[in-house]
Amino acid sequence: QHDRLTGLQNRSFFQEELECLIGRISRRNDTCALIYLDLDQFKYVNDTIGHAAGDELLVEVSQLLKDKLREGDLLARFGGDEFTILLYDTDPHAVDIIAHNLLGFFESYQFYSKSQHFNITCSMGITYINKYTESAESALSQADIACNMAKKQGRNTFHVYDAADKHLDGMTEDMGWASRVKSAYENDHFSLVYQPIISVHDGKLEDYEVLLRMELDDGQRILPGGFIPAAERFGLINNVDRWTVSRAMHSLVKLHEENSNIRFAINLSGRAFDDKELLPMIQGILDNTGLEPTSLTFEITETAAIANITAAKIFIAKLKDMGCQFALDDFGTGFCSFSYLKNLPVDKLKIDGSFVQSLDTSKVDRAMVQSMNQIAHALDKKTIAEFVQNEKTLTLLKDYGVDFAQGHHLGKPLPEIDTKQIYILNGSKPIVYN
Repeated sequence: QHDRLTGLQNRSFFQEELECLIGRISRRNDTCALIYLDLDQFKYVNDTIGHAAGDELLVEVSQLLKDKLREGDLLARFGGDEFTILLYDTDPHAVDIIAHNLLGFFESYQFYSKSQHFNITCSMGITYINKYTESAESALSQADIACNMAKKQGRNTFHVYDAADKHLDGMTEDMGWASRVKSAYENDHFSLVYQPIISVHDGKLEDYEVLLRMELDDGQRILPGGFIPAAERFGLINNVDRWTVSRAMHSLVKLHEENSNIRFAINLSGRAFDDKELLPMIQGILDNTGLEPTSLTFEITETAAIANITAAKIFIAKLKDMGCQFALDDFGTGFCSFSYLKNLPVDKLKIDGSFVQSLDTSKVDRAMVQSMNQIAHALDKKTIAEFVQNEKTLTLLKDYGVDFAQGHHLGKPLPEIDTKQIYILNGSKPIVYN
């Protein structure tokens, strides 16, 4: 129920309380308010003096916000540098005073760290909750829209939601995707495809990366980039993670029943650290099916892990205690994160495809991939290169000593797995998939 870093109530608790509140208000004529607060300079502090200072800022602001609110009102860390506030039994006049007081507080507040000081401001979106409020999801989306409107007005201000805002903000499409996501996991309209990961040394098939697709009513298959941002924005991503993990693990159980030694690498969202149900669900499936945990690698992006380093370490440690492996995806996108790498108990580093896809033409990318590979091996971690598009790139990766590779040159994501296939490469030529 609490955020580990700040001690405030967490996103999960806040959403549950919001749902209960809306249920109570629907039977009465009370009015409450929801404030969505976003720190304007948080990314600048992180990028300038590091994530540890960013954590200090969050802890400091959390305590100061708590002191400025009325006793009994609910303050939560919603994620990253986002806070949510529930003002119970209030009215527009009181909310206006509170919002102006919070802005005034930030105008006089300075954050000091590493002999530097920063002026910190915030943008706030406000929506009122009454008997006409449809759901917790709609209330959060309204407050989020209002917060975006405040940012567009120059930041360091607040905006009260108006029904016309969703058209001005351009979020109508996002809200439509959110409803499609909700329908997809409720009606089983997601599907999985599998892309092979091979050993660069000998071409042996090592794992399959499990990739998610969403199927629309017209038969279209949508890639994650089309719907995951909306799922994250509207608090649906934990359901997507659970669906993906559960379906992938049960699919792997069936493959192992066919005497296959296939292993899966399963992607998780950056919100997985906050999901209290995910790890028990994974442990439950392992216990109930007898699936070998070493056949599972879970992947989360480097950016998500670094943004929540404390929770990441705990989450990864618990997965490894179960016997599973862990990979850091998109490695290299944040080079300031090398110092954190020593403290993250990951098994594999997946070198970001932006460095790999031009490997055959870019001297800079070749130097960076070699450096990342050397650092990873010095830390006893395996490396995976993604986005391998041609034979020359594969040859270079082999020369550099990169451990594994994947990409369309080696195999495209497909809905079925050939359990008899052991090698992807036959000599130096990729096997063609039918």
